[in-house]
Amino acid sequence: MEETSNNFEKDRFYGTKAWQLRDHRYSIFLLQGYCSKESSVSHIICIANQKGGVGKTTTTINLGASLAVAEQKSLVVDCDPQGNATTGTGINKAELSKSLYHGLIQNESVESLVLDTELDHFKILPANMDLIGAEVELISHPNREGLLQELLKPLFNEYDYILFDCPPSL
Repeated sequence: MEETSNNFEKDRFYGTKAWQLRDHRYSIFLLQGYCSKESSVSHIICIANQKGGVGKTTTTINLGASLAVAEQKSLVVDCDPQGNATTGTGINKAELSKSLYHGLIQNESVESLVLDTELDHFKILPANMDLIGAEVELISHPNREGLLQELLKPLFNEYDYILFDCPPSL
């Protein structure tokens, strides 16, 4: 891993460029070209930390909203079963009929899962407590590590930015 400016570390990640900004609160991963050669998604950004309460969800929502205001199409993928990114974008998670869980476990099409927010260029793939069971249900799945990438493939050309709000137990 080679060190670059601004506390970013640069490395190869599954054959692509990856940068990680580390500080005491959270890690931000910027994966460029992660999707595949036929994909034209500009950026995939994961906000991650093993500790809760450090601002991951707030950072994800505010970054997505800021990009949307700048007319960049952005999608937030709420990967946390608490669903706070979902709630933070104005979606009532108690009223959800489908969430990320349904795409991962029940093979729902990802297009049917994405919801609008109040901003034109800002969408969310919501989560709720159903997602807790996904880890147990996927334990014997042969490609569980690549399942999220496969689910999101149809969206790679639709958004300028895809932002992941990761759970604290990453």
